[in-house]
Amino acid sequence: MMKNNKIVFINIFILLFVFFLCKATIAQELREETNKEITHLLTNLKLISNIHTLPLSIQIYKVSENGECDGTPETCPKRSIYIVVSTFDEDPDTKVYKLPQGYGWEFEKWKNIPKDEGPEYFAVFLIKKRIISEEKNSRWWDEVKYEIGVNPWASYVKEVNILEYTK
Repeated sequence: MMKNNKIVFINIFILLFVFFLCKATIAQELREETNKEITHLLTNLKLISNIHTLPLSIQIYKVSENGECDGTPETCPKRSIYIVVSTFDEDPDTKVYKLPQGYGWEFEKWKNIPKDEGPEYFAVFLIKKRIISEEKNSRWWDEVKYEIGVNPWASYVKEVNILEYTK
């Protein structure tokens, strides 16, 4: 009886050893992404707003340059804004829009979410960015505000004044 237990134990040990040995040989090393632009984008990509309401799905991301302000506003890192918009179809219409780099891009609020789908219906939101002030002695920054409209077929950017912005 003791001999049988010993044989069973040895067989189990051998099976476990072979199992773990096979697992170790099957494992593969992951491929490192060497594209520096993609690596920077994915490392610094931050979702700042999204909606997933029929008929559109929209995500707004910001990506900041590395670094910090170093004594003057010109040395401050800039941000890029990416807007991903798509329909909910089986084969969705999708677009990615990119705003020009700027200082301090910030999402403000959704202004309109379309109820229908089509090139004439836009999801609209308000966004602002900082620009270097012409009066740098008294302040570094002024703000510019924009209305952005997007759908999978078209987009627009419109600078808005403070009175329009608060509507």
